Formats: sequence, C-alpha cells, structure tokens
Amino acid sequence: MAFQFAPYYDSGTGKRIMSEAAYEALVGAYTADGIIGTPTDQAPLKLSGGQLVVPAGVEGILRAYWWSAGPVDLPVPIDPNPSGSTRLDHVVVQLNRDANPRTLGVVPKKGVPGGGLPALTQASGTTGQYEISLGRVAVPAGGTVATAAVTRLGWYVGPDGQYLCTKDTRPPHAPGRRIREVDTGRSLESDGDDQWLSVLDDSGWVNLSPASQWGRNTLRIRRMSGIAYLQLDLDRTGPSLAASTTSKLCTVPAAYALGSGQLFAPAVIYHGKVGRISLAPNGDVTLSNHEGINQGQYVVSSASWPIG
Repeated sequence: MAFQFAPYYDSGTGKRIMSEAAYEALVGAYTADGIIGTPTDQAPLKLSGGQLVVPAGVEGILRAYWWSAGPVDLPVPIDPNPSGSTRLDHVVVQLNRDANPRTLGVVPKKGVPGGGLPALTQASGTTGQYEISLGRVAVPAGGTVATAAVTRLGWYVGPDGQYLCTKDTRPPHAPGRRIREVDTGRSLESDGDDQWLSVLDDSGWVNLSPASQWGRNTLRIRRMSGIAYLQLDLDRTGPSLAASTTSKLCTVPAAYALGSGQLFAPAVIYHGKVGRISLAPNGDVTLSNHEGINQGQYVVSSASWPIG
C-alpha cells in the first residue's frame, strides 16, 4: 500500500467533499503539525538493508492532513554522493499545494556537498509547499545511502495536541507556541522570534557524583524555571593539593549546562580559607585559585546560572 493521507474523502462517491484550500484554512491553522507519538518512539527514519525507509506505522499531522507511512516500510530514495565532500539531505513530509489535486508525501531535499542542511519550506496562503522534518541524512564523500549517517529531527504531537520534542528537535518559533522537552522535562513558550522562554521547569534536587579523589557530603543540582542551582560540600580524599592547583570536582549534566562562556563562584575551604570554583560549557566544575587543601579537608560552594 502506498503513502496515505486524509480526510475529506467520501468513500461512497469516490469524491472529495470539501476543497482542500478551504479545509486547510478552516482546520490547519489551529492544528499542531508533527509526528504522532513521542520522541521516545522509534525513529521516523532508519536504514534497512542499505535502504533509507520511514518505518511502517509512523504517522503524523501536517496542516490538519493525516498521513501515514502505511503498513510496510516506505522507501525514501537518496542519491549517491560522488563528490569529495559530505552532503546533507533533509528528509521532510511535504504538502504541495501547487499540485492539482494537492499531494502530500515524504520528500528528500538534496543538499549541496560541503554545504548545510536544506531549510524547511513553510509557505503561508493557498500556494507553495509546507514541510515538517523527519531527519537528516549525511551521505559521505564518494558514498551512498548505505554508508550514510541518519539523525532524527522531527518533533511530535501528543495525545492532547501538545508539541513534544527534545532540546535538539524543537519546532519552528510561533508567538505563544508551547513545547514540552521530554529529555529535559522543561515546558517552554516561544516569543515568536528566536527565544524559548521557560514556563514550567523544576527537576527537583538531583544528586551528582564527585570526581575522583573527592568524597560527597552534599553535591546536588536543581533546575527551576530556566535557572540551575548547584550546592557543593566535598571532602578531599586524594593527596593534598598545593595552593592554586586545579582539581576537577564534578561534571554537571547536559540538561543543566551553562551553554557558553564560563562561570566563577567563591568557595570556602577548611578553617576559613578561600578559593574559587569554575563551571565550563562542557559541564566540568573545577576548583582553582585556592590557598591549598589537605587530605580530609573540605570545600564548600554554591552557584546558580541561566541554562543555555
């Protein structure tokens, strides 16, 4: 069975009972677009036997059209890449309003070798194309789809019509659009331009593991409304550290990452000595600029920062 889409088809007469432009205008503007399910479901693209496919059963909504890959895997043709640079192809579900009648299907948008990923087209009005992402296919230099790397990009529509995504697969911005990131637990709202603002976000306190040669009294982190809070009270279990010798204390998980730049916070060391901790974009928390710390002595600090 071929790729399917619906509705407004009368199976009794074999005719469509409402113009497609009218249907989209009536329903499409108020319906979330995306893959039906959650980001924890199977990927919407995969390699099977050296062929790129949309797995059987993957379905979604696009401008209020229901679509489905059908009961068997749907092949997606990807051209070889004879060039000397990797080529990025963008596999999308595309509504083509210019076809008569309109068509809806999976389309591979071929990139330029050495270039970026082709952008989504989301034309407004009654003409042009409207697309949502399924994934990125990186075809290596001189390679074929069988040697490509496939990355999922699509976002999802949940049971109540909400947008479900990950930090790396958010839908495009729209004023007031709300999303739920299943990997971070955050609910965010778009400002309609380029910012996602935190609406609901509380991870609760999460215990972290100290780095080698440190023991935990308290080492925990919490994310609330876009701000991360770190509390740290560690004992030195390894050899004594000479003054200003740097030492890694722990690593902050990616969901609490600083994003860019570096953060510094004061630290108190045994018997009122002072020092400084730093947080790097990769999540490493490091002790530095201290007066020395002996085995068995402690370092205490706390810090907070906006999550990148």
